[in-house]
Amino acid sequence: MSSHHHLLIAKTVARSDHTSHSTMNHSFQQTLCSTTGASVCFEIEVIQNLWSGYGKIARYGLTESDHETVVVKHVRLPENSCHPRGWDSDRSHERKVRSYQVEVAWYEQWSLRCDETCRVPRFLLLEAQGDDVLMVLEDLDDSGFAERRSTVNDEELHAGLSWLRHEGRGLLHWQLPEG
Repeated sequence: MSSHHHLLIAKTVARSDHTSHSTMNHSFQQTLCSTTGASVCFEIEVIQNLWSGYGKIARYGLTESDHETVVVKHVRLPENSCHPRGWDSDRSHERKVRSYQVEVAWYEQWSLRCDETCRVPRFLLLEAQGDDVLMVLEDLDDSGFAERRSTVNDEELHAGLSWLRHEGRGLLHWQLPEG
């Protein structure tokens, strides 16, 4: 992870009193439009809410952009998390923050090493403001990978395991990125 982005996320360790995750602030909207060349961005759907009220992952539509849609992970660190089983200690909070840092490092540095045989979303933007972090990724649905499987047959299972075995060996030979 670049030191700049590590600092952006590190600044979010202190919790805020934000509790609403329903909308992206105007500054983030402007940044998203500027980064993608869009004139307007709008939320299409929430793909998933993040654990313990830490934000959401949503699909955004873009007008007048090379991207028809993008996936936005909007992390907003709450003062009081709302885990359904009460697992919301400071240590739990720190683990979540670290997890977001690792995810950003993956998309910034490691995902660039993946070619078309190991397709992952392209990393488009990381922006942080106070206790809010916005990560924007290519929407793989928009790039021709819209199919999801809830079950697989034996042939598909073996193909997946073979791919993991091949790619896993390749990952072991990658040199760790700086930072």
